[in-house]
Amino acid sequence: MKKMLYMLLGAALVLTGCPRIVLPSEKFYHYNTDDLSAEELETLTNPAVPELPFTEEEGSGTLVSRGKSPGGTTYYIDAENGNDAWPGESPIAPWKSFRGANLKTFAPGDRILLEADSVWNGTGVDLANAASLRNSNRVGMLYPKGDGAEGSPIIIDLYDVKFILPGGIRSETRSSDAESAVVYYSANRRPVINGGGTPGTGTDPYGISGAVTLMNQQYWEIYNIECTNTFADIAAEPNHWYDYVVRKPLCGIAVLGTVKANGETSTPRYKHIVIKNCYVHDVQSEHTNNGGSINYTSNYFGSFAGKYRYKVVGGIIVEGVPRTPDGKSADGRYFGYDGCVIENNIVRRVGLEGLRTKSQDNDSTTANPFVNVSIRGNYLEDIAGDGIVLSDVQNNGVVESNVLVRCAAAPNLGSANYAGVWAWYVRENCVFQYNECYGTLYGYQDGEAWDVDMGCDKVLYQYNYSHHNAGGCILFMSSGTNSVFRYNISANDAGGTRYLAAVIPGTDTSTPSYTNFQNGQTLFHYGTDANSGTALPLIYNNTFYVGDGLSCGVFGSNTSSGPTKYVRFYNNVLLKKGSGTVWLVFGHSGAGAAGKLGSDTGFANNIVYGYASDRNTGDYTKFNNGSGSTIQTLVSTNSNKWQDPKLAIQESTGEAALKSQAADAFTAFNDAAALETFVSKAVLRGRAKLLAPLSGSPCLSGGTAVPAGASSKDGAWNAAALSEDFFGAALNFSSPPIGAASAAAP
Repeated sequence: MKKMLYMLLGAALVLTGCPRIVLPSEKFYHYNTDDLSAEELETLTNPAVPELPFTEEEGSGTLVSRGKSPGGTTYYIDAENGNDAWPGESPIAPWKSFRGANLKTFAPGDRILLEADSVWNGTGVDLANAASLRNSNRVGMLYPKGDGAEGSPIIIDLYDVKFILPGGIRSETRSSDAESAVVYYSANRRPVINGGGTPGTGTDPYGISGAVTLMNQQYWEIYNIECTNTFADIAAEPNHWYDYVVRKPLCGIAVLGTVKANGETSTPRYKHIVIKNCYVHDVQSEHTNNGGSINYTSNYFGSFAGKYRYKVVGGIIVEGVPRTPDGKSADGRYFGYDGCVIENNIVRRVGLEGLRTKSQDNDSTTANPFVNVSIRGNYLEDIAGDGIVLSDVQNNGVVESNVLVRCAAAPNLGSANYAGVWAWYVRENCVFQYNECYGTLYGYQDGEAWDVDMGCDKVLYQYNYSHHNAGGCILFMSSGTNSVFRYNISANDAGGTRYLAAVIPGTDTSTPSYTNFQNGQTLFHYGTDANSGTALPLIYNNTFYVGDGLSCGVFGSNTSSGPTKYVRFYNNVLLKKGSGTVWLVFGHSGAGAAGKLGSDTGFANNIVYGYASDRNTGDYTKFNNGSGSTIQTLVSTNSNKWQDPKLAIQESTGEAALKSQAADAFTAFNDAAALETFVSKAVLRGRAKLLAPLSGSPCLSGGTAVPAGASSKDGAWNAAALSEDFFGAALNFSSPPIGAASAAAP
């Protein structure tokens, strides 16, 4: 029937390995009306509101919706069965495109529900068509307006509708003989928004945007949405997500602030943003901070080029963006958010960042406008640049129970630095715990799993598991004071070199400033020359394993002020197995200098051990202490011990089991419960128990009270939130362990 054709237009192409990616199709948005009669055209453009009986059920899907609003108005959007001329307030009379939602200002308590089987494909945006597409039915961007209120947020979520045909047959597509419908508030799939290159939302033609975009809004919650944002043919260009020239700063989900939040009179913070159970993948983006000699972007970013030097594009981005190119907002203040939750999301194959917060206060230690930020239970895989960045948080930030696989994965991003999970201008009471990061590949001077970076104060890393990260375990910048690194486990980190990444041909000819250390990498990129005080990180009760065939340094820096380095390194286990050497020295590798620890007293009460093949035969040549104290002297002073730690990894199958973990990945993308299990503490501890001590290990006791250091608040912070070891066993503070575990492996 001709009058039903408009409901059936638009073909879907499902790609192996990329669930429910649908490539852009103009047919989806354009109707061929040439052969329609006047009556048929009227039916198409001004249809009567359908009258079809329906019932509502919770359903049994793996993705549970918040359902219709108990107080506000619920709006429904269905790409297959909707029509933009309908009111959109009933699941039987839904909108078809995002045009209605993008033009509407929603009220507290309203809900926007997307039909779970729907796919919206955006038309690629450039300067010529951005203005016309912004509010059209061809844009692949859900860009609603309005604010919720405390206790009454506006919610974006899913619903699922099944049409009952004669004989009780259930169909996802409406037809003229449908007798009734059932509306479910759960589903086994997410609705898909393929941005296709979304337009800027304001006057700036290169403004950051996402397949879902909120601009200057607060009290919003987003659940159960799948989105992409790419110009590329996904099937033909599987590695498109790290291409560096696309001429648009794009995101999957973008929450942006450019003006002072409504009702704010002092600190300009937006409130209450929740993003949960979403799947963001295949985002192709660009920014201008691709490194020293690169200036090709100025040709098209023009006067806006300086504005986008920040790494604020990619998967899920929550950012206070300045309106003016000088980096500050119109009223001279920076913007942030109070109460931001990014939880149980999946982010895969995105350029540039996976998840991050950001304000434009790079030169400020006081502005830090974010407070109360939680990034928890997310899975990230194949991220071109940084995995998770907690940035510009003044107080109460937590990054917890996230799993990250292959961050800093793009080989052609020039001389910009990237790492797995890190802090930038994070000031008070911010904790990184129960995270697992593995397979970090490049990252220029970085590439570590963890990082306490510029402008940080009182940052705590505990109970994290890192392995197979080419750039090492953690970076400490000199301005990141009062940092604590305790009860973490590192295995086969520092197995690569910083300069595996290729420079951009014909563009970046700069010479690397930091070469690899003694033909390997360093567990710690230790960016401080201080000999005392709070600039020194406190590193204690961690377990480090360097396996067969790997060589690395323990401490390294790219500063050239000499080899007199100081540490606070207590109660740690450092185990080397098989071929290769661990360099227990400080050195500026670029200058070729290597030297002893500046003060041996800061290296105390550790277990150090190395062996070639027979675990019972220690081999001092597995360690080299350079021109300072010999390794034999170092491990026999200050209560250090040369002893077999007796870890589970030393058993015959240990190396193979650890190696297999590098290939593990999460695949049940539409199962929320499965994701929660995959990122749980129980699974983390089960994977890391390869590095737990066996019965009879000398690690189970013999630790010492950790010196508080020169800073009074360092001592207070050190005692905060510490009650158990890595595996959840209670700690005996009168006899603490050495390493990350106080009890034998189960």
